[in-house]
Amino acid sequence: MKIVKERKKLILIISGITLLVVLLLSLYFLLFRKGKKEELFDPDSIITESVDTPSEEKPAPYSVPADLPKRIIIPKIGVKGYIQLVSIDQYDRIAVPNNIYLVGWYINSVRPGEKGLSIVSGHKDGRTKPGIFMKLEKLKKGDKITVEYGDDSKREFVVYKTQQVSIEEADTLMYERLKDVEKQLNLITCGGKYSKQIGTYEDRIIVFAGREE
Repeated sequence: MKIVKERKKLILIISGITLLVVLLLSLYFLLFRKGKKEELFDPDSIITESVDTPSEEKPAPYSVPADLPKRIIIPKIGVKGYIQLVSIDQYDRIAVPNNIYLVGWYINSVRPGEKGLSIVSGHKDGRTKPGIFMKLEKLKKGDKITVEYGDDSKREFVVYKTQQVSIEEADTLMYERLKDVEKQLNLITCGGKYSKQIGTYEDRIIVFAGREE
């Protein structure tokens, strides 16, 4: 009889501990993980102004419609970031993202992986931290790039070449098409030396890639 009572007591203690753990875990996710919940994509949030001091805060994850690009992944240089929509900015150039950890898909180019040319821009750095395309110049022929869409489908690309050119040359070269590549992706970021006089880097790095079917 005594043994039975002890067993019941032990079962009650274990049940109580289990319930307490469940309650604590629920409280943790409610209070501390709430901010990690994916936000819904705002279709009106197209970047039309390039700022001198983009945000250096890590953006929260978010969802996008199934037919829009969501993330870019480049294993060679450790890139894994979300994609903003960008248009033409106040300087009549392709706008850059308002956060150093995001890349911007130029909405007047085709969607990544479709027939034609798609253009994606990103920051080399911010005021105090490296940006998502800090190591873009290290990409070489044969390196892989993946663009993930809102429905989790993926478009795979392979690098054909990487070039460092002046700002003036980049305005034209970023639109250059590769011969015999139907579905092209060009990535662009800053490069060269930083010029205090013009308030930006002297050159641009452009990566030319094509889709792998």
